Amino acid sequence: MKKILRLWLALQRQCISVKRQSALDKASFKSNRDELRRAVVDLIELSNRTFPDAKQFPKRLKLPTTLKALTLFIEELLGGWLDSWENFGAFDEQSIESSHARMNNIDRLFGAARGKAR
Repeated sequence: MKKILRLWLALQRQCISVKRQSALDKASFKSNRDELRRAVVDLIELSNRTFPDAKQFPKRLKLPTTLKALTLFIEELLGGWLDSWENFGAFDEQSIESSHARMNNIDRLFGAARGKAR
């Protein structure tokens, strides 16, 4: 469990950093993310082997499927963002969400246009 917390905190520190991420930082992020994924899977498998019929656990453990967990674990999402923008911290959730609204407005304005006009 300490390993999971250590990796999670390392990833969080990198996600809130506003400095440009170097190639070494990017590799470290991807390595920590993959290691965290393996550690979570190992913990789930160990728990399910150790307590196969335990009454204190009404459900068997499984991988988290929340949107934030999926965002972290799917390579194309955060990994692609880091490769493209070389930063996470300068783009907070509010900024990203406001860009969706702007893109929707642009799409409404020019959605009917075709060809070069669009």
